Amino acid sequence: MESGEGDSRTETEDPHRIDVEAVLVAKEENLRQADVGGDPSENEEEEAVQTKLSIINMLRDNKAEGVQLVSDHEHALKVLHTLDPKILEIKLKATEVDTQLRSNLTGSGSKSLALATPSVDPSSVSCAGFSLMSITED
Repeated sequence: MESGEGDSRTETEDPHRIDVEAVLVAKEENLRQADVGGDPSENEEEEAVQTKLSIINMLRDNKAEGVQLVSDHEHALKVLHTLDPKILEIKLKATEVDTQLRSNLTGSGSKSLALATPSVDPSSVSCAGFSLMSITED
């Protein structure tokens, strides 16, 4: 479609994009026709369609400006990469302890787990120094 045929779009614009100003002008024209004596049910339908199209156009504009929806997977990866490695290690070990305790409660024996550090001095305890030890009955 050439721009000289009355269409306000240029060749570089998205052919599915709706001109908001044209929608508003059409809405005003429909209202004037309703005042003159046009069919009110037809005008209401057209107005509803035009309103929906203007909302879709605004959503497309927002998406084009960089406002993107983030999926749960992308959000989880972002959180994972921002976690401190020491905190991540503690969370993984806590999950491991929980898993082992749950498996022990199902009847595989009466084993105990302990979270121990190699250091005796409490001021020098680091998160990375924790280790899991399984205590068995002898």
